[in-house]
Amino acid sequence: MKRLIAGALIAGAATFGLVAGAGDSDAKIKEGHYKHQLLMYGVVPTPESNARVTGNLYQQDYYGIGPANVYQYSIRPTKDGGVVSYSSHPAVEWYYRTEYHRTKNGYVGTTYNFGVPIGNMLLKEQRKGR
Repeated sequence: MKRLIAGALIAGAATFGLVAGAGDSDAKIKEGHYKHQLLMYGVVPTPESNARVTGNLYQQDYYGIGPANVYQYSIRPTKDGGVVSYSSHPAVEWYYRTEYHRTKNGYVGTTYNFGVPIGNMLLKEQRKGR
């Protein structure tokens, strides 16, 4: 019985340690200005637009011609980037999300609509403003 209790405690501690250790407190999309582009189905490019990240808020204009905050999204930090969606609610993320991963000069992500991948997003860091 003591072995069973000890094993359960060790397993619980290991599980808690893995969950706590896999946290994403430092991981997020870096604040700043970006050029945003969608490659539909991985090959058909859309025009570049301007994007800005402030905290956990992602703002994007309409193909470089509108105000900077036409589209506003929420960022949920992940291990090496973040998930950008209208909200961080799981149902909303299933409807539309982009899962970004850090690269050498920005972020690359896969965009999902209704759980189906529809293209690749590119976020290229800009040195200064727009």
